[in-house]
Amino acid sequence: MPDYGTPPPPSDTVTLGGGAWQDPREPRRGRTWWYVGGGAAVAIALVVGGTVFAASQLNDDRAPGAAAGLPSDTLAYAGIDLDPSMGQKIAAIQALRKFPAFTGDLKIDPSTDLRKLMLDDLLQGPACKDLSWDDDVKPWLGTDIAAAIVPTVSGGPQPVTVLKVTDESAATKSLPALLSCAHGPQGLSVAHGWAVVAKNTAIAQSVSNQSASNALADDGDFKTWTERTGDPGVATFYASPAAGKTLASSLDSLAMLGMSPFAFSSGSGASSSASGAAAPAAHVTSAAKTLEPPTDPFAALGAVCPHAMSGKGMGDQTPLSGGQMDLYKAQMRKLQGAAATLRFARSGFELETASGVEGATPSSGTSGLATLPKDTAVAFGFGGARDWITSVTDAFAQGFVQECGGTPEKLWQTVSTISGLSLPGDLHTLFDGGVTLSLSGSTDPEKLTNGGPGDLPAGIKLTGDPDAIASVLGKITLPGVQEILATTKGDGVLAVGPNADYRDQLLKNGGLGDSADFKDVVPQADKAPTALFVSFANLQPILTSAAAEVPRDVQENLAHLGAFGQSTWVGDDGIGHGLIRLSTK
Repeated sequence: MPDYGTPPPPSDTVTLGGGAWQDPREPRRGRTWWYVGGGAAVAIALVVGGTVFAASQLNDDRAPGAAAGLPSDTLAYAGIDLDPSMGQKIAAIQALRKFPAFTGDLKIDPSTDLRKLMLDDLLQGPACKDLSWDDDVKPWLGTDIAAAIVPTVSGGPQPVTVLKVTDESAATKSLPALLSCAHGPQGLSVAHGWAVVAKNTAIAQSVSNQSASNALADDGDFKTWTERTGDPGVATFYASPAAGKTLASSLDSLAMLGMSPFAFSSGSGASSSASGAAAPAAHVTSAAKTLEPPTDPFAALGAVCPHAMSGKGMGDQTPLSGGQMDLYKAQMRKLQGAAATLRFARSGFELETASGVEGATPSSGTSGLATLPKDTAVAFGFGGARDWITSVTDAFAQGFVQECGGTPEKLWQTVSTISGLSLPGDLHTLFDGGVTLSLSGSTDPEKLTNGGPGDLPAGIKLTGDPDAIASVLGKITLPGVQEILATTKGDGVLAVGPNADYRDQLLKNGGLGDSADFKDVVPQADKAPTALFVSFANLQPILTSAAAEVPRDVQENLAHLGAFGQSTWVGDDGIGHGLIRLSTK
């Protein structure tokens, strides 16, 4: 019998996935399912939200899961399985049992079936009162499920939900009624052990037929990308090499329906002059020298975009067009494939990603977090930011011009007048070499309440020419800003912040990179030009301070967290990698 390295959880621990998570060494229970809800839309929301669990085989290759029920040309996929492996059950219980909110407040009984629990509200509601769990749902539910986007000949990319069924006859009889009362899509095909829910029956049947002979699970790209995300876990996500180009071609129709997530802002009052293609943002560096600051500086922004200042349409979305639409299409077309895996690990959880983007180059420089003081509570850093700054400023300018009209030059002149900077050129001076922001765990909320900015041990470390950077910061003349932007110069670096002692610490190697928590959640710190780090141990004194006013139950749950890290980098092979990790203690 294999040694799992830890005693099994008690038999009254928790129930997930249709069977009590008892002794992992006992024979594996029969497979059960998840939650159909309202069909494809609900499934996609739940999968992407990470509210359900998936399976992997302990020390085995990645199981095909619901990818076996989808065609090989699937564009995007999010797959789950509620029959977790022994290893994932143990890791999940080790992590979740530490939190009072999980072990106490949720009060999950050992006999509870998570599938039924998630369907209870729906089945007990008036719309589904004629259906029952035992008679109409449980008999046919399988364990694997996926939300996906598939290409169609005439309708473009379409969302579908695919779920494993154990009894095709029972599913064919009951699933239409369940979808109807849940107000889900009515397109349905049940064949080859899978139920496909789609916008219409033709799409559903096409997915069934194609997957039977050429499944996504057997596709080379799918296997390659998912394997790049490391060990199997509790959920798998995938975007095919064709996803970016195909979805980019559909942006126009999505935008016309008001569905685009990329709109800069709202706009019944958008200027008609913004309908054309926006020119690339010009990098105006001397505008601030030729304009006199107005008495009310923000009135200048209102002159450029009157309806933005009046609040008209500030909650709505505007269809994309012209230069901004072209920008997003170009970015999407560069995608060459991607995948992600969510898993329980190291008494916590992690999300590991891999992606390919045309033109990506290996990472150079690091986030700089490793040199911060050891008592750092929260930190974020990125290095080698020139290309990122250019991309952000160009996208901002194009979005603003589309919304408000005018030109990028006029926009930068106005913003330069307000800020006192020469934009966007001064942004490059500030951030091209890299920037690190940090907050010390020695922060005392009570002092901040009764004191001033000088009592805040927080700061920014800017890499580059310290004299040039200090000169740019000196241009900012807004009231009270210079006290916050006090500086201390170092060798090729400038520390910025209100606390002189903390600025001095930022200029030294404080050894954060040597701490166990940092190494655990940011293991690729030497490669990652972008990283975020949170030490809950160092944050604890701040959260428990009376002045912080953090609720007691929140404090009790946060006390069991170790650290959180997020990092991204591009390897020598041009493949982008990302890791999000949360550890417990």
